[in-house]
Amino acid sequence: MKRTFFIILVFFSLCTFSQKDTIINFYNFNNQKSLSKPNDLKFIEVLIKKNDTLWRFERYKANGHLFCFWHSKTKDSQQKIGQFITFDKNDSISSITYYNQKGLRNGRTKAWFPNRNVNYEGSYKNGKRNGVWKFFHFNGKIAARGFFKNDTLIKQFYFDEFGKSIKVNEDCCTREQRFKGGINKFRNKLKKFTKTINYQLIGDLYVDFSIDINGNIDDVEIYGYAPNNVKHELITFFKNIKGWEPAIHLKRKVPSNYFIKLNFK
Repeated sequence: MKRTFFIILVFFSLCTFSQKDTIINFYNFNNQKSLSKPNDLKFIEVLIKKNDTLWRFERYKANGHLFCFWHSKTKDSQQKIGQFITFDKNDSISSITYYNQKGLRNGRTKAWFPNRNVNYEGSYKNGKRNGVWKFFHFNGKIAARGFFKNDTLIKQFYFDEFGKSIKVNEDCCTREQRFKGGINKFRNKLKKFTKTINYQLIGDLYVDFSIDINGNIDDVEIYGYAPNNVKHELITFFKNIKGWEPAIHLKRKVPSNYFIKLNFK
């Protein structure tokens, strides 16, 4: 219901503002501009003309959640200028990056974990990492400290979750989240469950969820049309799945997101 209301609100806004000053684009799950199938709506992009040389871009998820915004010189170019800000699912700022007039990252950048501890911080100069960069564990302790010059890593030091200096193998300090037994084992779990859904679904369903540093699933969101009881059943099922191992970045466990399409055929 909230999703339908949000789409209606967007259409109303499009009618309220002149197309010259506000442009609204709808993107499907293939990241293509399209609204031929409302059930395939992934996100909405709103372009607002601020003046003759500046446009503001805002991107909203299909549920109405604002997840990022930035400014650009023209409506046809996504060459960023100034702040680029992203938001987490709690509507808190998750990262801030600055861009110069050439559209290159420039100046300080900083990101936060969902618990509001700092994730990382550092500086860019004309699109290249320079100076000291710091990365932190989820608990707030320093995890890595590196020095960059023209995007080249000169030195880097690692620390455990208690702040003690450690030596690591550079080849094994970063990997994506993974499911014990392999991703096919996870998909087989989904296939078995979808066969138990006693409801004729129209269109596809997509599931977006988070995997925390302990491997637990959280923040499950269902996209596509399905009755509330079916969505509730899906959310409960996903939250009870065990077997995920968290993503590793610079020898630290970090939260991550996973997106999957459900097949009910």
